[in-house]
Amino acid sequence: MINVTSATNSITIPLADRSHETQAWYKEDEVNKIKLTAYDTEGNTAQESIIKFNENATTGFDNQYDSRFLSGYAPLFFSFAEGEPVSTNALPELTEALSIPFSFTKNSSSTFNIKAEGIDQLAPSYPVYLTDLKINYTQNLSTGPTYTFTSVEGDNPARFLLHFKPVGIEEESTNQSNILVWATNNVINILNPHRQPGTIRVINMLGQEVMHTEMNGDNHEEIYIGLPSAYFIVSIVYKNGIVNRKVFIE
Repeated sequence: MINVTSATNSITIPLADRSHETQAWYKEDEVNKIKLTAYDTEGNTAQESIIKFNENATTGFDNQYDSRFLSGYAPLFFSFAEGEPVSTNALPELTEALSIPFSFTKNSSSTFNIKAEGIDQLAPSYPVYLTDLKINYTQNLSTGPTYTFTSVEGDNPARFLLHFKPVGIEEESTNQSNILVWATNNVINILNPHRQPGTIRVINMLGQEVMHTEMNGDNHEEIYIGLPSAYFIVSIVYKNGIVNRKVFIE
């Protein structure tokens, strides 16, 4: 697929550059590329979503590396680049603290699989986890690469979270929190597996506090932010430490 940025673009392949090799082409495994495929087990359709790591990429939409999501008959399954739905999402760095939200909307079927590929080619070699926020279940994709689930009409599309450290562990410290924070559109999501109470502050890039509320101890909290699109810092203070996460509000 070719993506153009204006109506006047064109592409020409000179005749001398058109060739066909009789030698078979052997594809090498790509390093730092995770492919998640959502399979519709009843209608036999599938939707791929790719996460790649490239030091030249940004967290926003990069024309050189990212691909916008295009829907079809398969279930809608994609991640975001600063609020833009993408089927290929290139990020600058793989870290243990990284968490990537995925949107899922069913088609006419009700039973689905998500299969992960490429996990064994990651560098650094972190385990990869998929959390189903609807049922509060986390699967280690490194040991079980296929996750089976059901979906019904009206399910919240903000259903899945891909991350690289486990949640629900018993030991915590101020520098290793199991609280996960991410934003989808105008909603800040907080995954709080230990159901710990605390306070939540939302701070803009000028250091000004724009919201202050309580973390009530629910496993998954959603906070609506009626603010213009921008980056914000979500600062959570709880008994075992402080969590600060930078998010983009669309």
